[in-house]
Amino acid sequence: MQGRAPWLDFIKVFAVLFTLFLHANAPLANWQTAVSHNPVTFNQYYWDISMFFAALAGMTFALIFMYFGAVTLNSKEVSFTFFIYKAKSLILPLIAWTIIYTLFYKYLMHRDIEILPQLLTSFFTPVAKNLWILYTLIAMFLILPILKIVMDHTNTKQQIYLSILWIFAVSIPPFSEHFFNIKISTDLPMMTGYIGYMIIGYILSKIKLTKTILQIAIIFVIMGIMWSTFYSILNSKPDGILIGQYAGFFYSRFSFPMIMHSIGSFILLRFIAEQIIHKDVVKKVLHNLSPKALGICLIYPFWFTILGTEKIGIEITAFIGNPFWSVPLTASLTILGSLMTVSILKKIPYVQTIVPKLF
Repeated sequence: MQGRAPWLDFIKVFAVLFTLFLHANAPLANWQTAVSHNPVTFNQYYWDISMFFAALAGMTFALIFMYFGAVTLNSKEVSFTFFIYKAKSLILPLIAWTIIYTLFYKYLMHRDIEILPQLLTSFFTPVAKNLWILYTLIAMFLILPILKIVMDHTNTKQQIYLSILWIFAVSIPPFSEHFFNIKISTDLPMMTGYIGYMIIGYILSKIKLTKTILQIAIIFVIMGIMWSTFYSILNSKPDGILIGQYAGFFYSRFSFPMIMHSIGSFILLRFIAEQIIHKDVVKKVLHNLSPKALGICLIYPFWFTILGTEKIGIEITAFIGNPFWSVPLTASLTILGSLMTVSILKKIPYVQTIVPKLF
């Protein structure tokens, strides 16, 4: 898709790399597991830090699909055939990585699984959690021909109206049931999931960034992070009846504070990118990382495993010390290892097809 705004690649790379930061921090959310790894030093303070990190990076998945919507729905050169072709191009990587992860879990992680049943189950459920992105992208490409027609034949006000409906559809029913035990029976499959983020990304990619919009974006980000963090810290009970759990309702990708955080982050990242995108060093980094973004998403669990099981002679995980440095360290080493691996795979004929570009 030629001619797209360069700042979109900045958002894509940022979202993918921050996803690894989020996953490096994730094990700390389980108090019982964290204490068992580091019983001497792990404490409430460390856990609170991990709650903040979870809120800080909680918008990464939304950013990926906002980027996806901004790129695909803005393009003038795509057609129904193009979207179907893109969906088909992801099937081979999905099959390949499903087989790879099945064998990895069976023979290297020594999990008690049967290969054939596991492969058959993977038609419906990812064998590895990170493969969800391939399932979701395939589904999105299949629905994009219709969604693009809708976007092409509606104006901005109508698109904003549709986005508002989506926000209410995904955030209000679970909020009502969780806090008031009132179940709102809605069946709006077209109004749930990541479609709304795609539409919002498309809208935000077209607006003119003014001082007022930037100020609102900053407020959205701060409110989204603080709302999620403080609710979790104040309502979690690491040593009580919720041992091993945390009050993570507002960390949901479709909770209202996380939607605010995602919208504000997209705007701020776009603004930052537009200020620095002309610098040579930024261009080189994006040129190197952008084509490898999806490959990094597909391969990073291997590096988390390598770092976390002393395969390199030392264990490097978020458990080894203060999360302020252990989480960024774990994420950084995972990014470097994944980037190196993807770079090698992309140079091997035929094998390169299982690490496709994230469009």
